Amino acid sequence: MTGPESQACSVALERFKSDEPRSDIANFRVSLSEHPEEFEVIFIPNQPPNQTRIVVGGANVYGREVHYFITKNTYEVSRRHFAR
Repeated sequence: MTGPESQACSVALERFKSDEPRSDIANFRVSLSEHPEEFEVIFIPNQPPNQTRIVVGGANVYGREVHYFITKNTYEVSRRHFAR
């Protein structure tokens, strides 16, 4: 992971902790994508044990899937999306 990618993840993590205080980051995977003008950092909740059905909407008992877009020039959250 590069320095700019690390910085984008750090900004997204702080925002995630603020926006989703009931979600424990230990129950999430993080995905990072780079686009021309921004980074996309996605917090994806793990599949709960013993849950056999697929939950539509990107959320489960651990929390919801959240996408943060971080600008490359200022490292600020430009927008936030939720899985559907």
